[in-house]
Amino acid sequence: MSTDQCVTLYDALWSAGAEFGLTDAGYYTIDALRIEVGRRAWGAELGPDETPWEAGLGYAVKMDKPVRFRGRDALAAQHAAGVRKRLVLFTFDDPAAFTWGGEPILMDGRNVGELTSAGYSRKHGPRRRDGLRARRRAAHRRSRPAREIRGGHRGRALRP
Repeated sequence: MSTDQCVTLYDALWSAGAEFGLTDAGYYTIDALRIEVGRRAWGAELGPDETPWEAGLGYAVKMDKPVRFRGRDALAAQHAAGVRKRLVLFTFDDPAAFTWGGEPILMDGRNVGELTSAGYSRKHGPRRRDGLRARRRAAHRRSRPAREIRGGHRGRALRP
């Protein structure tokens, strides 16, 4: 389709969709919906430095394939030893907290990672649901629970 026809197409879709409640949805809406259901995005939660175990995607790895795959031995070793960082979803208790991603996360006063994504959630009310990439074993699933987790705008309290 040539660009000079885009407005015509938009108008036709808008007219046909009116009876179904069609509305515009922008990039931030799509990103917020992704965050709300826990989908990961390349460049935010996923990259060349994250493994499936760290990203919470271990269910998609079949370690007992009859054909060996590149990185299998490294993944097996990491699975046996445990991950040093992992993605965690959580909400802010304070509805006034506003984040963009990239803000530090403090657990019991120590910097353990950063917000990877942030977005408004209609499902969870005015609170945001964010990803955390932890840098230390303190965020491992077998570690002791944190007494306090703070992050984002003005170090507000977070709830995993």
